[in-house]
Amino acid sequence: MLTKFNVKLITDNMVDELITRMHHASGIYIMTSFIMQSGVKLLAPHLKRAAERGAEVADARGRLSVYHTAGRLAGAL
Repeated sequence: MLTKFNVKLITDNMVDELITRMHHASGIYIMTSFIMQSGVKLLAPHLKRAAERGAEVADARGRLSVYHTAGRLAGAL
């Protein structure tokens, strides 16, 4: 089975773009070298809602829950 990804480079107003796309995504895969606590607090409720409606939420390391990234996201939810 071939999976098609809709990949886009976002260089400004990233938060608005991410949140808008999270509302409709069937899968959310996050690849980042670091994440700030303020970013976690901003994105966590949207990621949680996406997961609750059945979207796959993962980080670039694999199928691990993104909420375990850097040990900070777990407490945010």
